[in-house]
Amino acid sequence: KDVAPLLPPYTDAVPIEEAPAEIKRDILEPRRQPPPPPRPAYAPGTRSHAADGKHGLAHGTEFERPDGKLVSIRDNLQNPGHYYASVRNGQDDYYPPAVETNLVGGASPVAGRFPGGRIWLLCNSQSDYLTMHENSRKDMYITLSVDGITFDRTWLLFHSDRKSDGGIYKYGGPQYFHPRIIGPNMWIIYSITKEQIGITKVPLDNL
Repeated sequence: KDVAPLLPPYTDAVPIEEAPAEIKRDILEPRRQPPPPPRPAYAPGTRSHAADGKHGLAHGTEFERPDGKLVSIRDNLQNPGHYYASVRNGQDDYYPPAVETNLVGGASPVAGRFPGGRIWLLCNSQSDYLTMHENSRKDMYITLSVDGITFDRTWLLFHSDRKSDGGIYKYGGPQYFHPRIIGPNMWIIYSITKEQIGITKVPLDNL
């Protein structure tokens, strides 16, 4: 296929032969990574389906409720602004078409459970729900639930008005979260406008 010509910094990149030793090692001697977690189960051809007919479900996360049911939380590219959710009884079931929730958010939510059992959901919110432009994804927030159904405890963790360099899909703000719980803290690593790496420390006692 025809592709656009390369632009800096790619055209100005230093040859690998001139790279520092640690970069050469990372590229030429890759370390084995653990396999990604299995994707939530959907009937063939229904992975993007929503109950309202706006079949644009994309990124998502999954968690298990205390009652054993599994929940998938997804963003919808055809209806951005709120997350969609669907519930299945167990690993052997398919998810039904998702329904729109009142959870505000943009791309790639991440969910999990704290040691005490509460469900947490990390999200980013868009400032413009109709057009995904450079000012979207400004806020990173965490919301908690005891039963995995009602999320009623929410904190704003980070707000960024940073502007990107205008590159393709470089929307502003925090996104693509990678949280780790280490001792008494949750550490969240994330992208800012797909140009910087951020890290936020959240003491669990504060939640």
